[in-house]
Amino acid sequence: MVAPMLPDHPSVTRCQTCQAIFRVEEAAKLEELDLFATEAEHDVPLIQPLSASDLIEAATGGLSCDPNQERELRLLAWWADNDQRRDMDDFTRAPGPMLDADTAVENMQRLSKMLDADDPDQRIMMAELARELGSFEDAAELLAQAPAVHAVAVADFIHELVRSSVAELREIPTNLLQ
Repeated sequence: MVAPMLPDHPSVTRCQTCQAIFRVEEAAKLEELDLFATEAEHDVPLIQPLSASDLIEAATGGLSCDPNQERELRLLAWWADNDQRRDMDDFTRAPGPMLDADTAVENMQRLSKMLDADDPDQRIMMAELARELGSFEDAAELLAQAPAVHAVAVADFIHELVRSSVAELREIPTNLLQ
């Protein structure tokens, strides 16, 4: 979560009673909460985001019924893990610990295979995944294709990292995301 005053509304969460992971849209509606209410003001716990490891559990444990759902969970896990790897304060940090290196690499590899190189937005994610995995030639090849108009600056930023063989996580400057 980058803006603590505008919290993300997770699409998946864990039941605080039985510990099962579930899709929020598929859950029975128990109560409608005031947007600014606290958990103490209600009898039901607020929905909490999952950690990267919880998202991997959901992706591999049957919650992802179709490839699009698995892709969504793996993308969220990648982002949550990256949030942990950045030097972020507690308000913007995703919950939970970082994934172990093998799990993180496996998730990135599987996510990359699920993305469509013909879609410019997915292609730039594939390039960033390849860069983080140290596959600079693959990243450069993906970046050689025309990016979406709104992503030219981001593609140039990633391409500069690829040219410099930088695989370490780098935060994309927010001014490039506009």
